[in-house]
Amino acid sequence: MSTTDNPALAAVILAAGSSSRMGQPKQLLVWKGETLIRSIIAKVRAAGINTIYVVLGAHAEKVAANIADLPVQTIENPDWASGMGSSVVAGTHAAMTTQPEALLFVLVDQPFVQPELLRQLLHQYTLHPDAIIVSDYGTHPGVPALFPSFFFPRLLSLEGDAGARKLLRQHQGKTISISFPEGNFDLDTPEDWRLLLDNH
Repeated sequence: MSTTDNPALAAVILAAGSSSRMGQPKQLLVWKGETLIRSIIAKVRAAGINTIYVVLGAHAEKVAANIADLPVQTIENPDWASGMGSSVVAGTHAAMTTQPEALLFVLVDQPFVQPELLRQLLHQYTLHPDAIIVSDYGTHPGVPALFPSFFFPRLLSLEGDAGARKLLRQHQGKTISISFPEGNFDLDTPEDWRLLLDNH
């Protein structure tokens, strides 16, 4: 099975957070000439996935306007304030309408995600279609992560701020890992943003 332009795979980009500690919508921070939300969409498409759902919450109108010209489907999560789990549920529920074989979950605030990492995750899925394919931060597993369809009911059961990490802990014996130590860096505070700008 090719991972290039595979209609059986879909991606869910989680971009619903309020960025309260950042003080401005991090989805719209501009790095290397484009907003973070447009950048991650481009990386997912470069990895060969064209069915993309973007889960929005806080700042939904502004973020949606920034990507209105892109071929993605936006999903508004009215419960975004309850935590990332609700956004995983919203994205999974929307994506299931097209009956994908697997879903790739990506965060908007991991600037070091690259298409090559995503292609590695997709390749491992072709080799291990019954496994969860995860990113290995060195300290713990995390996203980007790819879940086969038989895990969708468990994704739909998430609540609060658990996100997918709870499932990854519960099913460690069913995971295949791709090294991604840069996954430990995400953008939460102005200090994080300055560190990124000063060093990259």
